[in-house]
Amino acid sequence: MIKGLKKFITSFELIIGLSLILMFTAIGGAVYGILINQINLTISSLSVVVASISSIVAARVLKSQKDKDRPYVTFVINYDRYGIMQVGVKNAGNTLAILESVDADNNLILMEGQSLFEIIRGLPVQPNEEVLYPLSGLVQLSKEKLSQYTTSGTVKYKDMTGKTYENKFYISLEQVSSTLMHTNEQVMRDYKLRQIPDALKDIVKSLDEMNKTKND
Repeated sequence: MIKGLKKFITSFELIIGLSLILMFTAIGGAVYGILINQINLTISSLSVVVASISSIVAARVLKSQKDKDRPYVTFVINYDRYGIMQVGVKNAGNTLAILESVDADNNLILMEGQSLFEIIRGLPVQPNEEVLYPLSGLVQLSKEKLSQYTTSGTVKYKDMTGKTYENKFYISLEQVSSTLMHTNEQVMRDYKLRQIPDALKDIVKSLDEMNKTKND
């Protein structure tokens, strides 16, 4: 209870809210001072208005900085591995994330039959990194199967201090067929280009063996 009260008291929303109340009250005091010709009251009230605005600005800056210094977990689809569609657990934040749980309306089953949302529990993900899991072979995909990889829900995780976070996510492959084909073709070209040096080495090796046989 004390921990929850402390969190409530120190929240940026509360600081900004109290500053706004104080600011509007001070504006009323300044207007009243003008009406009754009390300059000192007006000056004091305007000083409070200035202080309140400064507090709001400072709180917003601190909140913005704090939002940057936190983990942020999401899920991405990756086609970089030739012939394989992968799902990535990505930490787009600036601090380490430790996965706790996922509440989704549709489970994602990996190529080896495991539940993605089960095996990532307790998984640490470094900032700006992603952990990839093979989801499906591209040749196995059909319109019916694409719908199996559509899901949404909430992912919960914590940082190194134990502070917990949660955010919603949405994964859908039903609208990415053209992109998938283009990406797959590009990966296929890269894959074949990487095979050329090996093929040339095999040719050179074969020619060398033929030359040795001829000389013998």
